[in-house]
Amino acid sequence: MRLARISIAAVMLGGAAVLAVAAPAQASCPQGIASFEPQVNGMFAGTGINIRTGPGPDCTSRGHGQPGQTATFRCWRTGHDGARWTYLHNRATGVSGWSRSDLLSGGGATVSCGV
Repeated sequence: MRLARISIAAVMLGGAAVLAVAAPAQASCPQGIASFEPQVNGMFAGTGINIRTGPGPDCTSRGHGQPGQTATFRCWRTGHDGARWTYLHNRATGVSGWSRSDLLSGGGATVSCGV
């Protein structure tokens, strides 16, 4: 289980204490990657497949892929959860990001993104 860090700060405003709580920081959730060749066209293998800002379930979802929608697979990386994630571009919606490779046709991208 991953524990999140939460920052708490008390601030005095006009004689009253105000408690502020900061949201936990997301793990490394990159916004994009460099272009990789070869690019592979594929499809989403399920309904409502999340397209996230980074390779892990803790990263924000940008949109979803649906059965029948095609995507361009760029490369894969092992995610925060130990699963393989593919960086892709959903050709139907124009959304780019990371989806779990086991939820994509053919297991997703065939080329590693590297480090």
